[in-house]
Amino acid sequence: MLVKADIAKEDRSRAGLILAAVLVAGAVLPVALNNVPSLAPGTAALDAHSATLANTSVQRVSLPLQFEPNAGQTDKSVDFVARASGGTMFFRPAEVVMSLPVEGAKSNARAAVAVQFVGANANHVIEGEGALPGKASYLKGNNPARWQKGLPTYAAVEYTGVYDGVNLKYEGDQGSLKGTYLLAPGTDPSIIRWRYTGAEQIVLQPGGDLKISIAGAEAALTEKAPVAWQEIAGQRTPVSVAYTVGEDGTAGFAVGAYNGALPLTIDPTISYSTFLGGDNFDDAIGIAVDSQGYTYVAGHTDSLNFPLVNARDPIYGGNSDAYVTKLAPGGQNVIYSTYLGGNDVDYAFDVDVDASGNAYVTGRTASDDFPVAGAYRPVTDGSNDAYLTKLDPNGQGVLYSTFFGGSEDEQGWGVAVDGAANAYIVGETSSADFSTRSAYDSTINGGTDGYVAKINTAASGDASLVYSTFLGGSSNDFAGGRVLLEVGHGIAVDDLGYAYLAGQTQSADFPTRNAFDTTYGANGNRDGWVALIDTELAGDASLVYSSYLGDTGSDAANDIAVDAEGYAYVTGTSGSVNFPQRNHYANCFGNAGPFVAKFNMFEAGDASLVYSTCFGPGGIGSASAVAVDAYGQAYITGDTRSNTFPVRFPVQGNLRGFSDAYVLKLSENGNLLGYSTYLGGDSTETGTDIDVDAQGNAYIAGTTFSTNFPTQSAYQPTYGGDGDGYVTRLAPEGTSCAISFTDVQPGSTFHPYVQCLACRDVIGGYSDGTFRPNADVTRGQLSKIVANAAGFSEAVTGQSFTDVPPSHTFYLYIERMARRGIINGYSDGTFRPHNNATRGQIAKIVSNSVGYSWEPTGQAFTDVPPTHAFYVFVERLVHEGVIGGYSDGTFRPQNNATRGQVSKIVSLGFFPECGANGPSQAPAPVQPKAPVAPETKSPETKAPGSK
Repeated sequence: MLVKADIAKEDRSRAGLILAAVLVAGAVLPVALNNVPSLAPGTAALDAHSATLANTSVQRVSLPLQFEPNAGQTDKSVDFVARASGGTMFFRPAEVVMSLPVEGAKSNARAAVAVQFVGANANHVIEGEGALPGKASYLKGNNPARWQKGLPTYAAVEYTGVYDGVNLKYEGDQGSLKGTYLLAPGTDPSIIRWRYTGAEQIVLQPGGDLKISIAGAEAALTEKAPVAWQEIAGQRTPVSVAYTVGEDGTAGFAVGAYNGALPLTIDPTISYSTFLGGDNFDDAIGIAVDSQGYTYVAGHTDSLNFPLVNARDPIYGGNSDAYVTKLAPGGQNVIYSTYLGGNDVDYAFDVDVDASGNAYVTGRTASDDFPVAGAYRPVTDGSNDAYLTKLDPNGQGVLYSTFFGGSEDEQGWGVAVDGAANAYIVGETSSADFSTRSAYDSTINGGTDGYVAKINTAASGDASLVYSTFLGGSSNDFAGGRVLLEVGHGIAVDDLGYAYLAGQTQSADFPTRNAFDTTYGANGNRDGWVALIDTELAGDASLVYSSYLGDTGSDAANDIAVDAEGYAYVTGTSGSVNFPQRNHYANCFGNAGPFVAKFNMFEAGDASLVYSTCFGPGGIGSASAVAVDAYGQAYITGDTRSNTFPVRFPVQGNLRGFSDAYVLKLSENGNLLGYSTYLGGDSTETGTDIDVDAQGNAYIAGTTFSTNFPTQSAYQPTYGGDGDGYVTRLAPEGTSCAISFTDVQPGSTFHPYVQCLACRDVIGGYSDGTFRPNADVTRGQLSKIVANAAGFSEAVTGQSFTDVPPSHTFYLYIERMARRGIINGYSDGTFRPHNNATRGQIAKIVSNSVGYSWEPTGQAFTDVPPTHAFYVFVERLVHEGVIGGYSDGTFRPQNNATRGQVSKIVSLGFFPECGANGPSQAPAPVQPKAPVAPETKSPETKAPGSK
C-alpha cells in the first residue's frame, strides 16, 4: 500500500492520533491484474519526474505528484489520476490502483498492484484539495469536441467518510504517496483494513515491516513499520502501533492506548519544505514572499545540475553562479529557476519583490560580463563589485541590472524595494572612489565602510542613482554583513522612503545621532549599530537616527525589519553578558546568543528602545534575519548549537545535529514566545533569511548538510549533495485545529476567542463537551489561563501564599505569576484562588502579563476614573483594542468575569492574529494601533504612518 498513513485530529470531535507507514518498492515484475485503467493517449501539460521499479534496486516514485480529476481521459470508474514518469495511480472509490513501469523490461511491461479498502462506505466523497497553477490537457484524435483541455490539478485528494468516522487524504511526500487518516473519537482503528490485490503472500517481518510478495514473480513490495503519536501540549507523544495480518490476507493496524479526547494541535506545522540544489555545494541566502504566496529565493551554486525551470540563463558560467528561484504557493512547483552571473564568481545574497512580482537581487560579482540593462554603471571597476538586478515575474527579462562600486571591493548584502520601483541596497565597500550622491558622508573613513544606496530601477543610466552614502568610522564597518556563518541583510524601507539599517562596527567614532547608546563598548571586538536614513534629504540632514547596540563583548546587528507604524525590529548576535535588555523574554549570558530589539527611531536617547531581549539560555548560536507581521510580532531565524534553546509548540523539539536552524516568533512587546522550534537534520543547518505573509506563514531559507532534513510537499524531496539550500514554510499555530464545544457554536460571540485558546491548549472544556462561557472564572482558573497563554512553564519551589500549597491544583500557575510580580495576594498572606475574579482584576493581570506600558490620559469609562485602582490597566487594554465596555459607557470593573469574557480578553491580548476569525482562518484586517511615542509627531516631522 504505497502509503504513509497519518491519523490526525481536526477538532475536539476527532481523535488526536497519527499513524505513519511508508511503502518501499523493491524488484517488481509485470503482474496480471484485471480492470487496470489506462490513460487516453494525447498531450498532457504536466511535468513528471522519472521513476521506475527496478529489478535489482529499491526506488520510490519521484514527486511532486499532481492529482487530476477524471474528465474522460481514463476509465469512468476512476475519480482522480496521479502520474509520475509513466507510472500512474488511479483513485477509485474502493481502491487505489498503481500501474508502474519496470526498469529494463519491454516498453509495455507494467507492475500493477491494487490497494483495496475492505468494508469501506459506498457513499463517501473523493475531492481534490490544494489547487495547483498547472493545467492538464489530453488531445486525443482529430475531433476537438472529444479533447480534455485545461483540467485543474491538485496537490492532494481526500476520501471523506471512507469508513464511519474516518477520512483519508492522499498527497505527495518525500518520494512517496502519503495517506492521512483522520479518526473521530471512539472510532476503532481496527476498522481500517486493506487488501493487496495481486499479492501472493503477506509476511510480517521481525522489525515490523510488511513484505508483500507479488503473484507470479520473485519480486516483493516492502511496507515500512508504522509509527503513531499524538500532539499533546505542543509535544509529540508516541503511541504503540503495529501491523496486523488476518487469516483472510487483509492488513490493518493494532493501536495501543491513547487519549482520543485530546485535540491534535500542531503549532506551527510545516506546510511545505524542500531541498534546493544540485550535486555540489549550494546555499539559499535570501528569501521574499509576495502577496499571492509566491516565494523568491536567491543564493549561489557550484552545481552544474542545479534545478532549472524556464531559465533565462541555463548555462553555468563560472566557478560559482548566483541563482534566483521562484516557487509556486504550494511549494511543489517552480515558476522559474535560473542562473544569474557571468564568466567568473557570482553570489546572490538577498532578494526582494515588488507588487508586480518583479524580483530584485543583490550580491557580489567578479564577472566582467555580468548581465546589465539600463545600468547606472555598465562596467565593473574592481575585482568584486556589488550589483542590483531586477527580473520580470517570469524570470525571463532583465528589467534593470547594474554594477555598483568603485575600484576596490564591494558586497551587496541586502536589498529592499518601495512602491515606486526604488531599490535600496546596503553592504560594505573599501573603495575611496565609491559612487556617492546627496550623501550624508561622501568620504570613506576606514578600511571598510558600510554604505546605503537608493536606485530608481524605472530610470536608466546616471539618472537611476537617487542617493548613495558611506556610513562608518575610522575602523571597519559593515551594513548587514557576514561573520563566520552569520549572514546579515541589514535593510528595510517604509512607505515614506526612510531606510532602516543595521550592521556592525569596530569604530569608536561611528557616527551617532539621537542615539540610545553613544559609546563604543566592544574593546576592539565589534558593536552592533542601527540607523535611520531619510533618502529624500541630502547631506547631514539625511541622518535621522544612529546608535550603537551592544556592550563590552562582541555584538553584531545582522538584520532589520519595519512595521506599518515605523517601529524597527533588529536581530543579531550578542557576546555581552550586559547587553542592554528591556522588557525581556530571557536574559543574555555573554555566550554568543541571539537577540532581538525593537526601536522607535523617531524618538531620541533612552526612549528609542522599546524592548530588547536575548533568547537564552546561553549557548552558541546566531540570529541572521528578522521579519514582522501586521501585529508587530517578530519572526527570527538563525542557527544554534545549544540543546537548551527555548522551544514552544515546536515541529522539532530537540537539537538533532551539530547545529540546527531555528524559527522563533515573539510577541509585540518582546516578552512572550508565540512559538519556537528547531529545524534540521543530523548534520549542520543554518537559517539565513525569513519572511512572513499576511496569514502569518513564515518562509525560511538556509543551508543544510543533512540528507534527512525535514521535507514536506517538496519540489525537491531528496538531498542533492555536498550542501543544499532549503526553503521551508511554517503555518501559523492552530491552522489545522477546529475545536468545538456544544455550547459555543460558530457565529456566537465568544466562538473565535474560545477556539483560539483551545487550539493552543490554553483552555479546555468539561467532560460533557461544554465550555460554559457564561460561568464565572475563579482567581485560580484565571492564573492558569494567563500562565498558559504566556507560555510560563518554569519549575518552581516554595510557597508564596498560605492557601496555595504545592499540592493545590493551581499552585504551579499561581507561583509562576507571583514570581514575575504579575499577581499579588491579600494582606493576610492568602491568594484566595477559589474567589471569583473581577473584570478589573483580569485587566490588571492581562496587561501586566503581556507587558503593556503605555501611560494613559483621559477616561474611557464613566466608572473607571484616573483614581480607580484598575484605571491604568483598563485604559491600556482599551488603547490596545483588547477590551470594550457596555452601551451605557461603563466598564463595571467590580463585576465577576465570565469564561467567555476572559477568553476574548486573553485571546486578543496574547494572540491578536486570531482576530474575529479564529486561528484556522486568515486574520481579519485591522487598523494599525497608535504608536506609543510617535503619535504626537506632526506630518511635518514625518512621523511613522504620516503622508
